Amino acid sequence: MLTISSLAGLIACTWIEEKDDATIHAFAKRVASDIEHKTRPLGLFRPFVYLNDAAPEQKPFKAYGGGKNLARLRAIRAKYDRDDFLKTYMGHGFLLE
Repeated sequence: MLTISSLAGLIACTWIEEKDDATIHAFAKRVASDIEHKTRPLGLFRPFVYLNDAAPEQKPFKAYGGGKNLARLRAIRAKYDRDDFLKTYMGHGFLLE
């Protein structure tokens, strides 16, 4: 007997024209939303977002450690980066929101 406790997937799109950026991004968001809406009622949805594959609007740190690590990460930031250097000068990546 096969038992599935969760599903994992990656939505990867490639295209050539910059003019298609918004269309492709909207498509990927719609697919991700559809997957969540279909897997959540089955108990198969997991909110984890892999940092290297996250879309700009996703919040990957909220899912790390089941969301328990976000407060700790914020406390570390407050202690060691009081001037918000990383937030101000980091040109990429995800911020601790």
